[in-house]
Amino acid sequence: MPMFRTLALCAALLALAPTARANSCKPAPLGEATLYLRGALNNWAAQDEQAFEYRCDAYYLNLDARGRQQFKLADEDWTPALTFGADAQGQPSRGAAGNLERNFNGEQTLQINL
Repeated sequence: MPMFRTLALCAALLALAPTARANSCKPAPLGEATLYLRGALNNWAAQDEQAFEYRCDAYYLNLDARGRQQFKLADEDWTPALTFGADAQGQPSRGAAGNLERNFNGEQTLQINL
C-alpha cells in the first residue's frame, strides 16, 4: 500500500507541474511581434536565423558572431515602436536612432528583458 501512495503522489505532482509552470509565464510584452537582430552581420536584413524567441520571461537568441558588430533590434518592417537602437550612452533604447555596438566572441545566447 505505501508504494501505491508514493506512485499516486508522484502522478499528482507530475500532473500539476505543467500547470504551475504555465501560470508563472508572462505574456510576451510585444505581443505577436518578432524581433530580429539586424546589423552588419546580416546586411541589416530580418532573417529567421537572427529572430528572437520569447520564452516565458524574456526574448532569447542563440547567436554565433565574432568581433565588433553594429546592429539594432527591430521587427521585419522597422516599425518605430518595435525598433531598439543605441541612446547617447550606447545603451539599447526604444526608438533610438544610433546603432548598438558590442563585441562578440563566438556562440552565445542573447537575452532581452522588456
